[in-house]
Amino acid sequence: MNTDRRTMLICATFSALGLSLNLLWCTLMGHTPGFLLSSLSLGEMVNARTFWLLGILLISILFVALPRQISERDRSLAYVMPVLSAVGTACFALSFNQSFFDPTVLATTGLTVAGLGYFWFVSRYVALLAKTQGFSVVVWCIVAAFPLRQLASLGLDSFLDPSQQVMVAIALPFLSALFLGFARITARKASQGEESEFDATDASAPQPTAEALGRPKTLRHAQGANDMVIVLVIAGVLLAMVRIFGPSGVWGDSNTTYFDSLGRIPAISVLTICLALFALLTLLLMVRKPVSIRFQLPILVVIAGLFVVVIRSQLGDSSSAVLLDSIVQANDPFAHLLFWSVIAAALTALDMPENRIIGIPGLVYAASSIVWVVFLRGSAVIETAVILVVVAIVMNRSWFSGLLKGRDGAADVESADEPEDSASRLAQTITERCQEVASEYGLSPREAEVFLLLAQGRTCSFIQDELVLAESTVKTHMSHIYAKMEVSGRQGMMDLVFGESAREKP
Repeated sequence: MNTDRRTMLICATFSALGLSLNLLWCTLMGHTPGFLLSSLSLGEMVNARTFWLLGILLISILFVALPRQISERDRSLAYVMPVLSAVGTACFALSFNQSFFDPTVLATTGLTVAGLGYFWFVSRYVALLAKTQGFSVVVWCIVAAFPLRQLASLGLDSFLDPSQQVMVAIALPFLSALFLGFARITARKASQGEESEFDATDASAPQPTAEALGRPKTLRHAQGANDMVIVLVIAGVLLAMVRIFGPSGVWGDSNTTYFDSLGRIPAISVLTICLALFALLTLLLMVRKPVSIRFQLPILVVIAGLFVVVIRSQLGDSSSAVLLDSIVQANDPFAHLLFWSVIAAALTALDMPENRIIGIPGLVYAASSIVWVVFLRGSAVIETAVILVVVAIVMNRSWFSGLLKGRDGAADVESADEPEDSASRLAQTITERCQEVASEYGLSPREAEVFLLLAQGRTCSFIQDELVLAESTVKTHMSHIYAKMEVSGRQGMMDLVFGESAREKP
């Protein structure tokens, strides 16, 4: 078990490094001198970031519309995406430094392709961590990625000139793909080690826990699923708003850091502490709360940062402006962490294709940002009005309705929806019964996972997608389960589960 934990720690380390590389890639393209000419030249038409967002919008639409098809091509995309992303980055960097191709077409196409690749990479890291290691690991990996990005940016600014930084940006998609491959390999090894560590026929071997059997409980009831989808939309809207009004939301300016007045190293330290506290106090301590109130606190913190934007717009170069600027800058990683944490939670909670879950908030984020940049960006009065309207909508749905639905946590949700409570009890009963049967017949942890999904009536293809297994592997597990239970098929297995359960009860 220590070996498996070490392997999963390596997977998390690769993922955190990969996420930081993607953040660095975005920072270099948007805020370093090597890309400044391209950004400023496009700025005569629209801010260059618009086309990066267009790439995110396109991949999000594909995630929502064709989730299973994208999933089936995931292995091929792991090779295609780094090439496309690197070519897109190079096209953007060279666009207005050459005359062979139309500079505007080359720049916009390159940015769109790079934005598409960026969102694909980050979503693969988050999905991998959510499925193999859980919510808390996703949160801490994202927390680690931001200071790692800042340290890397500091090193590049200190030792490389602008042209060399462009070369680094072109190489970053390949490095990200390499770390993603390492993370997937280590996660696969840990999963295989879990299956082979214990002899399934050994009665003294530790049996899988309820958590190992059932994984995070899925929100199959309508209200819980609706709440989770609404939170996904809110996370997308808030990230768009924070990025729109933050210092890094407009491309073409100088490289940005957090808490500029402190100096780079102290600023990175303060950022790390603030982000860690935000993660711990608003996300991890609320992890067992119902969906309707689980993300209320981090949403409120991000909204408070938007109000600081409103206040800051009314001030000039006063002494308090430095502090407010620092809060505005810190709200950017807060919103990013909220956005991807909500996605990670939804990946293990919603009975919905993985890519569609990721695509919903991505689509909302990109579409909201593009609409603002293209049509609405203007005076401080308009910006303030938009912020207040968005905050009012989010607060009305996410905060007050959550308080009305439940002031005492999970108990209020149970009292509000009796069918939901019955469904939860039934799911828990099935999980407990499957745990008993798995222990009695000596199923391995992976066989126990497959067994639970079979008992829930899931198809082979669903199990294949849910557990990230090949079809032949799922069928092999099924045959082993039937053999150990001495039944001829699924019906015999179900009779064993529910028949014996009924006879045990008086």
